[in-house]
Amino acid sequence: MKEVVSGEGYVINPGFSTSMDWNFDKSKVHTRESRIKEWEFYQLLDGDWVFQATVGHASIFGSYSVRLFNLMTKESYSLERLEFHTAKNLTLQNNPDHDYKVEVKRKNFFISYELFEGKKIIRCKGISKTHGECEIEMLIPYDYDNEKMVILTPFHESKKMFFLNQKENYYKASLKAKFGNFSYSSDGFYGVMDFGRGYWPYHHEWYWGNAAFDNGGTEIAWNIGWGFGNLSCATENVVFIDRKALKLGTLIAKIDISRPMDSKVIIDDDRNIFHLEMEPIYDNVSKTHVLWIDNCCHQVFYSTCGYIIEGGKKIEFKDKITFLEHAENHW
Repeated sequence: MKEVVSGEGYVINPGFSTSMDWNFDKSKVHTRESRIKEWEFYQLLDGDWVFQATVGHASIFGSYSVRLFNLMTKESYSLERLEFHTAKNLTLQNNPDHDYKVEVKRKNFFISYELFEGKKIIRCKGISKTHGECEIEMLIPYDYDNEKMVILTPFHESKKMFFLNQKENYYKASLKAKFGNFSYSSDGFYGVMDFGRGYWPYHHEWYWGNAAFDNGGTEIAWNIGWGFGNLSCATENVVFIDRKALKLGTLIAKIDISRPMDSKVIIDDDRNIFHLEMEPIYDNVSKTHVLWIDNCCHQVFYSTCGYIIEGGKKIEFKDKITFLEHAENHW
């Protein structure tokens, strides 16, 4: 395992991998606790339905939530807690590939992430002021050898700032959800886990896109991103074909961030092996303004067509639901 920072707190060993090769030791990060961010976020799709789960903290706030919403009907169901964060409130694991269990228990609220014996389980239970009694369970079949996008990114602003990030795509997860009188179940969810640890500048922005789907019997996924940190060492752009990684280089994107729902997005890579044409269908916008925190994210879902060229073979796809978000944050 490679260290993220040295004993003096300087970032070492930046780069890209298809597995978690870094050892994150929060005690070595040379900054105050409130500047360190840690989270584990899940987003999986089944048709028009999107499932999200979050356990993490950013600055002084801890955030724990599940949400289920529909891209077409705009239905939305959620159960969440937001609280002032201290190190005693939440202890997260340092490696998402090792068996672990994380639990958060509060009055009328419970959420847990667990990985063991080849399966990930997300559970959440509690009482919502809007929906009443809620109970959610997602089961994700887990392959310990699954190739992932893992990157350690430094920042120009300070040699002690970094972002350690793992994005891993999942296939055929199952969900059972009950929000009051509403119930939904399916075993056809595809999506992504976003594991993040880091210390970075107060003001920053990023673009992040991801997709996972079945394409006529071939499992396709990708992770793309730019704008966040010093990417001279590596980018997070990668395609997965039947769970094997194909690294991409620099992306060329035609995008109008001022009109996210009124403009088509076109993305190509610099080797002409990856092409996307994306028509917007839903903007999952979120804004947070509390004390010195001022964040805005437009997570836009698209109907996407395009192709990937691998080993001389062109794999085409169309009408797949994908997403690309632009976030500008102050935290």
